[in-house]
Amino acid sequence: MPRAMPFFFAPWCFLCYAYRNGRCGRGETMAMGRKIRDFFCGAQEARAGALVSVTVGALSKPVGYLRTLMLAWLFGASAGMDAFYVSMGILSLLCQIVQNVTESALLPRLVRQETGADAAALMARVFRLALIGALLSAALAAVFPAALVAFFARHFEPLRQVMAARMLVMLIPWGVAWIVLPFLGVWNNFNGRYSLSVSLAVLGHALLIPAIWAASFFWGVYAVPAMYSLVVALLAWGTFRVTGDFPWRAAGAAREEALRELRTDCLLCVGIVGASGLYLLVDRYFASGLPAGNISALSYAGLIYMLPQSVLAPALMIYLHRASALMDSPEASQAQLETVMCTGWLYLLPPAALMSALSRPLVRIFLGYGAFDAAAVDLTAPCVAAAAWSLPLMLWGQFLSRYAQAAGRLKTILSVSYGALGVNAFLDWMLAPRWGAPGLCVATGLTWGGSALVYAALLAPGALKRAARAVWKPSLAFALPCAALGPLRENGVAAVLAGGLLAAAYYLGGERLGFFDSVPPVWRPRALLKPARRRKRGK
Repeated sequence: MPRAMPFFFAPWCFLCYAYRNGRCGRGETMAMGRKIRDFFCGAQEARAGALVSVTVGALSKPVGYLRTLMLAWLFGASAGMDAFYVSMGILSLLCQIVQNVTESALLPRLVRQETGADAAALMARVFRLALIGALLSAALAAVFPAALVAFFARHFEPLRQVMAARMLVMLIPWGVAWIVLPFLGVWNNFNGRYSLSVSLAVLGHALLIPAIWAASFFWGVYAVPAMYSLVVALLAWGTFRVTGDFPWRAAGAAREEALRELRTDCLLCVGIVGASGLYLLVDRYFASGLPAGNISALSYAGLIYMLPQSVLAPALMIYLHRASALMDSPEASQAQLETVMCTGWLYLLPPAALMSALSRPLVRIFLGYGAFDAAAVDLTAPCVAAAAWSLPLMLWGQFLSRYAQAAGRLKTILSVSYGALGVNAFLDWMLAPRWGAPGLCVATGLTWGGSALVYAALLAPGALKRAARAVWKPSLAFALPCAALGPLRENGVAAVLAGGLLAAAYYLGGERLGFFDSVPPVWRPRALLKPARRRKRGK
C-alpha cells in the first residue's frame, strides 16, 4: 500500500474536517478521509478506475482551459509563444520515446511476469537506465541549445531562435520530470491504482495557473517555461512519494529472458516514437515557414480539439492493461476491441462534430480575450475545424495500436507509423503553401483517419466491419442536425448552447432509439448517470 502524503491529500481531508462540528464526528470524518485515500492508493476494479479517471480528467479540463486562457490573454499568438512551443516540442521527442516504451513495451511485460518480485526487478532495471539517459540528454540540451533549435526550426528569424534556445535550457527540469512520470504511472496501473497518477497530475497542474501569473510580472514570457519546469518537477517528486512502493532500487536481478524480450520491444518502440516525433517536427518544419503566430495558432487549436481525447487518455492505459491480460483468448480480446471501438466512437462523435461545425464561436468564447485578438481567432478557428472531425478515427487508431501492443505486434505499429509519416509529409508539402496552418490540420486529420483504417484492416478486419455497421446510423443522425447549426456561427453563445442541447438529446434520446445498443449496458449514458441520480435523491 502506498504511503499517504498530507500535501496531496489535504484537500480531501479538509472537506471532511469542515463537518467536524456538524453532523459528522471526528471519527467518522477521519474514516471518510481514510476511505478516500485508500480508494486512490489501493487496487481498483477496471470499470471503477476508468470511471474515476475519466471523471477526474473531465473535471480537470476547466483547469487546463483557465491555463490556456491565461497564456492566450497574456501572450496571444506571439513570437515568444512560438519559441516556447518549439523548445517544448524538442524535449517532447525524448519524453514521448520514454512514455511510449513504458506503455507499449514495459507494461505488457510486467503483466506477463511470473511473480511480483520479477516485475519489480524488471521495473527497477529499466528505470535506472532511463534515468541515466535522461541526465545525458539534459546535459546535451544544456550545452548545445542553439544548435538544437537551429536544426529543428531553421526558418526562425534570429529573435525567435534566441528565445527558443533560452527556453530549451529552462525546460530541462520539465523534460527530466516527464521521463520519470511515465514509469510511476505504469507502476500504478500495473498495481491496479488506475486513477492515482491522473488525480495527482490534476492537483499538480492546477498550481501552474497562479505560478505563471505571478512570475509573468517579473520574467514576461520566460515565466512560462520556468514555471512549467518547477511545477512538473514538484509533481514528479510528489507522485514518487505517494506511490511509496515504486521499486527504484529493488532487490534481486531481472530475468535475462525478460530483459532480452524487452530490449527488442524497446528498439521497436524507439522507432515508433521516432516516427511520432518526426511527425510533429515535420508539421513544425512547414509551420515555421509561415508568418509569426501560426505555430501558436496550431498549438492553441490542438489544446481545444484534443480536449475530448485527453479526457479519455487514462482509459486507454486501463484498456492496454486489460487487453494484455486477455491475449491468451483471441475471441475475448477481439470482442473487447469491438466493444471499445463502438463505445469510443459513439461517445466522441458529438464533441468532434460540434467542434468542427462551431469552431469560430468556440475559439472566440474560450480564447478571445486580452492579447488573443480577432486576427488570432481567425487564424486558430479554421485549424480547429480542419482537425476536429477526425477525432473518432484517431481514437480508433489509438485503441487498435494498444491492441497491437498487447499482442506484441510492434512491427505492425512501426510500419504503419512510418507510412503515416510519409503521407503526412506529402500532404503538408501539398497543403501548407495553399491553406497555411489549416492545411497542416487537414493533413493531420487525413493521416489519423488513414492510419486507423490501415490498423483495423491489418489487426481486426472483422471488428472493423461490425463496428462500422453499429455506428454509421447514429453518426448520420447526429451529423445532419449538427450541419444545420451553421447559421448560428456568428452568435457565439446561442451556437454553443444549441450544440450542447443537441449533444444532450443525442446521448439521452439516442439510447432510447437504439444508438447505443452496441455498447455494454453498464457503459450506456443512463447507466453512467444512475449514481448522480441516486445521490440527488439521497439514496
